[in-house]
Amino acid sequence: MLKKKKINYRFIISGLLCLLIALSSGFFALEILPAAAQTNPLTGMQQSVAGTGLDRSADLPSFVGDVIKGILAMISVLFLILIVYAGILWLIARGDEPKIKKAREIIITALTGFIIVMIAYALTSFVTGLFAAR
Repeated sequence: MLKKKKINYRFIISGLLCLLIALSSGFFALEILPAAAQTNPLTGMQQSVAGTGLDRSADLPSFVGDVIKGILAMISVLFLILIVYAGILWLIARGDEPKIKKAREIIITALTGFIIVMIAYALTSFVTGLFAAR
């Protein structure tokens, strides 16, 4: 007899949520330029970059730092979702000890991960601040 594979919707929903946040924050924003304005490909590329707000072509460390900050922000949203999920799991446990223990473990793990991400975010901000000051 064939067993049906269960689809883990948590990963699908969290991935879609991260993509939605990235799209709404302008992470993938591009400016569409008219074809006539692109006489020189380098000029067109510089105009496209200027339209995104990332007009720091010579400042690679700041760009990499901003990308890392964006990724860390998306991970923080994932931890928030985990906390809410664990809270709902605890709420519907109705005194069932294994479910309460599982919810507690998720909360502790999510908080530990959140603290690590915040430390990484602070460290990234500090290091990129050093490079941006120069």
